[in-house]
Amino acid sequence: MQIMALHRLSFRLRQTVTHVRTLHTSGCGQQQEAVAVVSESEPFSVFRTQENDPACQSEKHIGQYYTLPSAHIHTLFPRGLPWRYQQQVKAFNEACIMVRQPALEVISYLKKTDYSKPAHRYLFYGLQGSGKTMSLCHALHFCYTQGWLVLHIPDAHIWVKNCKELLPSSYNTSRFDQPLQAAEWLRSFRTTNEKFLSTIKTKHRYVWTKREFTEEGSLLGQLVDQGISRVKSSSDVVGAVMKELRLQSGQPESSFRLAVAVDGVNALWGRSTIKKEDKSAVRKHIHNPVMLILVLMSLFHFPLTGSLMCVSLSLSLSLSLSLSLSLSLSLSLPPSLSLSLSLSLSLSLSLSLSLSLSLSLHHQVDPHELTLVYNLRKMMKNDWTGGAIIATVSQTGSLYISKSAYLPQELLGERGFDTMDPFVPMSVSNYSEKEFESCYLYYMDRQWLQHPQSRTEEGKKELIFLSNRNPTMLERICAFL
Repeated sequence: MQIMALHRLSFRLRQTVTHVRTLHTSGCGQQQEAVAVVSESEPFSVFRTQENDPACQSEKHIGQYYTLPSAHIHTLFPRGLPWRYQQQVKAFNEACIMVRQPALEVISYLKKTDYSKPAHRYLFYGLQGSGKTMSLCHALHFCYTQGWLVLHIPDAHIWVKNCKELLPSSYNTSRFDQPLQAAEWLRSFRTTNEKFLSTIKTKHRYVWTKREFTEEGSLLGQLVDQGISRVKSSSDVVGAVMKELRLQSGQPESSFRLAVAVDGVNALWGRSTIKKEDKSAVRKHIHNPVMLILVLMSLFHFPLTGSLMCVSLSLSLSLSLSLSLSLSLSLSLPPSLSLSLSLSLSLSLSLSLSLSLSLSLHHQVDPHELTLVYNLRKMMKNDWTGGAIIATVSQTGSLYISKSAYLPQELLGERGFDTMDPFVPMSVSNYSEKEFESCYLYYMDRQWLQHPQSRTEEGKKELIFLSNRNPTMLERICAFL
């Protein structure tokens, strides 16, 4: 009886060993280890991979999720992950990225590139919500694990809109600084590249004020700290950091490879919503007393509301009165009608003056006038070696562009396309059947799908119909289930 019991026990244990996984070292070794998997979790084992090193992932892992180490999230992506993905990470208590073909293809190119040649440019494009940003993050994670220096711009559109503080550049009067955004980016850059800041030394001397400067041969960390501690000069510090990296990358004495990653690179050649004051309006309207007073009120920040209307109305009344009197005399109008005519003319004149004032005093800032954008455009040129440029074109946050546009030439425009050309286009499409199934099982495993019907075959077909296998749309729909 004891022999039979041991035989049954060994048979049950053999059934639990369902697959093997590779134990890899730094060189992705081939040592094997048997993994015991409880039979109840078998339906969910297909959507995960134990291979968490992007350098060792291959086409056999397509459609599977790999886990991003928490330490890498805090260092590589201090502010670089999409907001909804960050919320998902908190809800699931883990950060997982699906292995997809576009990111794998870029990684394979990065492995084979000759870095003595000018930097290659890779451009992810696709329909809105198809996963371009996460493909960029996957490729960037590979660069980080390989010990590259990472220069990451999580969303270039933020630099051309919603600016909290805009100051004239102290270095070039034709440009504008964004000190708060520059200082925030420098903090993230310092967090991601801490180990490089104490080894890379500057090749130039930089003067910030009459008393503050950074000597040639200073550590890159000192240059970054200058921009963080002296926020007023942070925009120029960002330009200096980019200049140093561009000059030193690929040089024989340099010990790093440079990955430049920009999400929404089309923002660099689009339009901005940032306004600037045009003080030349004072000279333009110096001979017009009404406009001159209105211009001066605006420049000295008087409220352009009731007081402006009263002043413009009183000043324009004298101008319109003579016109109304001449009209009333020529047309033989009664005095009451003449007074009404003068009031209406003065009101319309004051409104037109106020409108022309607002148009003449405020103009949109062109992106190339922004110091941050100006310097980032230089990084997009492949006139440097020892690295790669990985970017996305994005409809999200794009200004004055059709929501249906998604091709590079549509989003970049003529100037942007000419600057980025040549580049390697990487199309990011919606989920395939395998990728959708993997995402669906992952949501079920994380208990994200609570509605009973969502776990049925009919419910799954309805999710396919409603989302069209679009990753972002699927995530938004499942958030309510």
